[in-house]
This record gives sequence, structure tokens and C-alpha cells, in this order.
Amino acid sequence: MTRDEFEYLLIKYEKDIYSICIRLTGNQCEADELFQDTWLAAMEQMHKIDFQKNPQSYLIGKAIFLWKAKKRKFARRQRIAPQINMEDQSDETFYVSEMPSLEQLAEKKELIHTLLEEVEKLKDKYRIVVELHYAMDLTAFQIADILKIPKGTVESRLYKARKLLKNRMEELGYEIG
Repeated sequence: MTRDEFEYLLIKYEKDIYSICIRLTGNQCEADELFQDTWLAAMEQMHKIDFQKNPQSYLIGKAIFLWKAKKRKFARRQRIAPQINMEDQSDETFYVSEMPSLEQLAEKKELIHTLLEEVEKLKDKYRIVVELHYAMDLTAFQIADILKIPKGTVESRLYKARKLLKNRMEELGYEIG
């Protein structure tokens, strides 16, 4: 891959990669770091990226790999010398396409907030496929390619995650149709 092709990838997939970094890390500061690490690693391995195939899946896979490695490293450090996290902030953005009543807005915001919290509580193997499918709008085939697992495994994880989320939301008192 040439430098021009790499710059084209950066421009074309910048928003997608940053979006997955935000979804994985949960905050902007860590997402910025993961985003930079992803592109740095991609630049270092530029010769391995096939421009003709799906470079987006390579880049998303690289971001997920780096995030998992960082989580493992953090968990290992926590076992050795636990630290208290003083910053527990989550920036929420709520988009509205119509003008519903304030009560409807509050209910919808609460539902979305609760659902996002429950997604965050899922095991990584379920949470990652849910976020790639719903946040990144990727197909099961694309997710399988990114995670290097069979398409059927992606589909079964999506099914199991939906079932877990549905059950949990019903336990919390939400009616899921």
C-alpha cells in the first residue's frame, strides 16, 4: 500500500474508526488514545493492508485488538496494585427527530440510558458484536471478518445478547415487544 492510499484510508474511515473507539472505551480521552494507537499501528503495518480487500475491517479489527490488549494489561496491573478511578463520567448525547412531549422525551432518554448501561454490562464477546452490528451498522459477515470468527458464531452471539438484554430490560420493568 502506498502512502497516498493510506492517507485516503485515513480520510475515508476516520469517522468509523473513531466511532468504534468511542463505543469500546466509553470516554473521549481513552478513545482519542485508542484512535491514535490504531492509526499508528496501521501505519507501521501499512504493507500488510490490502487496499483492494476490506481495509475498514482490518482497521476496526486492529482497534479492537489494541483495546483488548489494553484491558488485559489494566486488569493485570489492577491485580498487582489496585487503583481507584476518580473519573466516572459518561457523556450522553440524545438526538430527537420529532418533537414529542417532555414526558415522552424523558421516558425515551431513560430507556436508552438503561439499555446502554445493560449493553455495557454484557460480556465482551457479546458487547462487541452488538456494538459493531448496531452502532457501526455492520453485517454478521463483516463482523466475522473483523473478529476472525465464523459468521454463525457472530449470529449466535447477537441472538444471545438480544435475549439477555430483553430479559434484563423486562426485569427492570420495561415492556419489550
